Amino acid sequence: MTDGEQPPDHRLYSIGWADTGRCDYVTSELDVSQGHKLYFLVDSGADISLVKSEKLLNTAEFEPRERVRVKSVDGSIIETHGRLETQVREGDMNIPYRLQLVSKQVDLKGDGILGRDFLVAMQACICYKERVLIFRYKGVLVRRKLMSLPGAEQRTPRDRRVNKLTLLARTELIVQVPVDAGPRVQEGIVERTEMMPGVYMAESLLTVAKG
Repeated sequence: MTDGEQPPDHRLYSIGWADTGRCDYVTSELDVSQGHKLYFLVDSGADISLVKSEKLLNTAEFEPRERVRVKSVDGSIIETHGRLETQVREGDMNIPYRLQLVSKQVDLKGDGILGRDFLVAMQACICYKERVLIFRYKGVLVRRKLMSLPGAEQRTPRDRRVNKLTLLARTELIVQVPVDAGPRVQEGIVERTEMMPGVYMAESLLTVAKG
């Protein structure tokens, strides 16, 4: 494929990376990451998963014919280098997975993104109470702690004097809110709701903690 040709997959994928230092990450090692633990942003709003090339072996092979176009949260469009066939190392297991390879064309503070494709394929769930990502591979349950990037800014500040939250662009935030659930309701599902323009409550399984 020569420069200027369109990638074979004409779909435009959605992904975001603005202010990602405030979001949740997990660490994982790949078979091509030279023994480094990589920080992956957990982003259920991203269509695809990707990894930056900076910490990978120079001999890591990828398929340039499988590159795709990606639209960021600010509307800009970039093109990946191609598909990387890799193994995610979890203890004694090697989990095969395909990631899109990127480099400096993506302003990503971590080393990659685990998007909705990975979360669905691994039947993953995110437990915000325990702050862990949980998924299963060949019957084995894997738990990865959610964390911030080393040296990242503190999470979205709360002004307790006026009881308000300041939400920056592309911020995911967990909050406790009072509910009128009644004496019998201890768990329930809320649908995805736009609370105000640009602010959404995710579809979630909720537990009444002190009701």
